[in-house]
Amino acid sequence: MSFSDSDWTRDPPRRQRLPASQRRVVMLATAIAVSCVTLALAVYGIERLLDTSARRDAQEPIGEAAEHAPPGAGVTAPSEAASAAASAPTAPAPSSAASAASASEALPLAALEAEMRERARETAQQAAVEAAKRKERAWQRYYQRPEFCADNPTAAQMVQCANHHIRARKEFEERYTAGRL
Repeated sequence: MSFSDSDWTRDPPRRQRLPASQRRVVMLATAIAVSCVTLALAVYGIERLLDTSARRDAQEPIGEAAEHAPPGAGVTAPSEAASAAASAPTAPAPSSAASAASASEALPLAALEAEMRERARETAQQAAVEAAKRKERAWQRYYQRPEFCADNPTAAQMVQCANHHIRARKEFEERYTAGRL
């Protein structure tokens, strides 16, 4: 009787191929999931683009807005603007109204972004938990305890059982990371 590593190895179980009908269903589900993710990323990109342009418009100085305005669009001469500003100092500037509007739009967008980040974090956590569960199930299918370890082993047998477990776990980890399980 020998306790070399070759005596303890076991080939992994063969993977069975799915029938063609199930493969089609899996491929269709995968295509739908990829499409949903792509659509979500596109919508997110558009929202970011719109948010950036709204911020840029809100930060544009009044002088630049007057320069870009069409002729006769209510733009006053500099002397008239100065006299109007002197007579009504408490009147809000047009850019402050625009910035208030963009600030009110930015709050829901910021909340949506925070919610999206939270969902992404939760999804990542769920994926990590599922990966750990899959790995544990694979280990349970892979590891077979020797019979002499089952019923009250002696101290020498206990050492052999522990060594067997360690070797099996090491081999399992190597195969699992290589994708052979």
